[in-house]
Formats: sequence, structure tokens, C-alpha cells
Amino acid sequence: LRRSAAAGTLLLAAISLAGWGPLRRAEQAPAALLRPLEELVDTALPARSPDEAATLQALVSDARLAWDGWQQAVLRDGPAAAPGLQTLPAPVVARDLARRELSVVVPSGCVRPGAPATHRRMLVGFVTELRAGPEPGTDLAIVAPLGRRDLRAVAGQWQPGAGARPIEVLVGPSEADDDPRHPALSLLARTSSVAPPPDQLCWTRDVSSLGDNLPAGLLLGRLEGARDEQPGGAARLRLGDELCLRPLADPFSLELLAIAGAPAAPRTPRQLDTRLMATSHGRRTARLQAGTRVGVREGDWVSQDGLYLGRVTTVTGGSAIVDLSPPAGPLLCVTRDGEVRVVGLSPESWPPGWQPARGDLLALGRPGLGGLLVGLVAAADEDGLSLERPALDDARGVTVSGP
Repeated sequence: LRRSAAAGTLLLAAISLAGWGPLRRAEQAPAALLRPLEELVDTALPARSPDEAATLQALVSDARLAWDGWQQAVLRDGPAAAPGLQTLPAPVVARDLARRELSVVVPSGCVRPGAPATHRRMLVGFVTELRAGPEPGTDLAIVAPLGRRDLRAVAGQWQPGAGARPIEVLVGPSEADDDPRHPALSLLARTSSVAPPPDQLCWTRDVSSLGDNLPAGLLLGRLEGARDEQPGGAARLRLGDELCLRPLADPFSLELLAIAGAPAAPRTPRQLDTRLMATSHGRRTARLQAGTRVGVREGDWVSQDGLYLGRVTTVTGGSAIVDLSPPAGPLLCVTRDGEVRVVGLSPESWPPGWQPARGDLLALGRPGLGGLLVGLVAAADEDGLSLERPALDDARGVTVSGP
């Protein structure tokens, strides 16, 4: 009997470690037994000192300013949307590398399939379908980044030199390239065989006379020559095969897109106030005193006074588990000089030839919610970023926010 009990315990432990949802939720049921003790512990919790509170407030203010400026840059840096439309902020809530698609949240009824998705001055891709949104009054727009084989061709152009006549091209997906993060786009046709200079950029061109409302002046990518020769020295049959076009940014590293759509009223994300249970608080996880009965959902962000604490990973009717680990990215890195760059925790996500410095501020945010402070860079080396994160105040409540 003891062996059977031990085997059963080991089996349940293994299933729990594997992350099986029903068991993880069942494990939260005893949390209600801790509530009487919470009332006693709350009276003895230390609060932040005035100096600590003032320092945190200043850092949070910097994080909010950085996020607000970044959101405006994402929405306003590119060309204006077609008449009757505006650029709507669309936070990325899911990424599917296998299907080559991004899921973004947009106001309900404002966006149509085929709408372009941009980031600053870059064309990222197109909306391919709309699904029911995660919140009332929202849609989930599925964005296919440039390079996916079922996407439409795009009219572009590049200029070989100052004063030279632009060379017009037709850009489409390449059947030979299979890297979703850094796809190669084919030049299906071009008006001249003149070779481009090094690092030549290519932009969308105005073809509104043909019924295409895609704005002109959106950055498509950088032209580059073929990486290797054809086997046996065979001639290339299609015009433009010796060149390809590569987008400048990894679409799956982006946190915020701008999508052309009908004007919409500003939306306030779902938010609710609650507390963390001091009796179930650790370095890596914490327990919320609220669950699905009041609207908490998996994936929600948890913050305190503008400080990002973590993400809800498991939720039941009356409680939820919060992962307190810092997000892997994308994050806004604000340098001592006031420069803002998008980074992740790993060195592969940093811009070439650059790395964060000690003391740089890290932030993230969402439209309607604003910017949140993640922490400060403690060290940056080949192993990635180490963060210095302000301690949460156990004596104060927290905010749970949806997308």
C-alpha cells in the first residue's frame, strides 16, 4: 500500500512538473485555507521607506515616458494611412513560428483582412484573418509577416544614386528560403538590371492608380546579392534572381505594431486590484488573492505602482500563480544618453556591435496601460543580461492587467 501511495505521489508530481493544467489548478484549492493567516501577516508587513518610494517613482516615470515616446514613434514614423483610415496600436499577444503568424489585439470591427501592419517605417506584413478577441470590444487580428508564401506581391522601388531614376520592382516571397525570422524576398520583376550599391534599401511605391491603397514610402528591406552560385554554373532563368530582399527586423521580436483601420475610441485594458499572499510568496513565484471569479486570466500582467512584477501562469476560481521572472523580451532599453533600443535578455537579441550598459533602464508596456518599469541592467555579457529589480512592497496591493 505504501509503495502504491509513493508511486501515485511520484506520478502526480511528474504530471505537475509537466504543467498539466487540471492538476495545476487543483493544486491551488488549499489556498483558501491560508486567508485567515493572511489577515494577521498583513498587519506586520514592512512598507517601503520614503527614499525608496521616491526613487521607484522617478524610475517608473522614466519608464512611462520611454514607452509613450516609443508608442508614438511606432504609430507616427511611417507614411500616413489611406484616406478615412488611421494607424491603430496593436499589441502582439502571441507568436507562432511554425505557422508564420503573429496575433495582435485590435478594436472590434475596425480592421479588415488585407490591412498592412507596420512598425515605425517598416512594412511588417498583412492581416490575413480576424478572430474573436480576448476581451469584449476587441478582435484578434492574425498578421502574416512578409516572406510567407501565400502573401500577395508588393510594389517597391529603389534609387541607384542621387538624382537617378528610381528602379521599380515587384517583391514576393521566395520559395527557396525557409527562415521565418529573416526571410529572403524575391524580386519577381524589375525595370532595370542595374546593380544596386551596397546596403541599398527598398521602399513601397505608389500604385494607387491600380487600386492598391498600400502607402508609399514603407521600408521593405535591404537588397543583397545571392549567397552562392547556381550548381554547375547554370544560368538563372528569371529576371532578378541574382538579387533578394531581406527585411531589416525580425517580425517575431516586435511587441507593438501599427495597423491601418477605421478610427476607434481609445480602449482601456481590463484591470483589477488585488493583493499577493504573503504566506505564499517566493523569489520566483507568488500567489494572487484573486482568480477567475473576478476576471483574472492566464497571461495577465501583474504590476505594483508602475513596477512590472510578473505574469499569471495558473489560475483557479479564487487564486492564481504569478511567475516573477523578468520577461525575456522584447524590452525597451533606455540608456544613460536617453537612447531607446529594443532588446531581450539574450545577447542574440541585441543590435550588432552594441550591448546594454550597467544602469540602463528596462521597460515594457501596452496601449491603454502605459509603460511599466522592469528593472535596471546590473551586468551585460556573453551570458546575457542580469537585472537589478526593485523589491515589491508587500504592504501594498497589486494590479492585474489584460491585453
